[in-house]
Amino acid sequence: MHYGEHAIHAHYMTILIFFFLGIMFLLLYPLLKERSKALAYTALTSGIVIMICSLYFVIKHMSGSGEGVLRLFRIF
Repeated sequence: MHYGEHAIHAHYMTILIFFFLGIMFLLLYPLLKERSKALAYTALTSGIVIMICSLYFVIKHMSGSGEGVLRLFRIF
């Protein structure tokens, strides 16, 4: 791999980490609901926003000529 492929790999890995971070916030919601509703709704909202933003960046980078999709499959 040369430098460009490493940069692409790191970029997609960062997006993937943020997506799983959003899932973790969503999983915190039922645990926090019993203690504090405000904290639970904050975790729920944060998780949804993080997941939407990460999906937006994946779609943005994969749109166009389909080059982003090929890069993603070549990385994995």
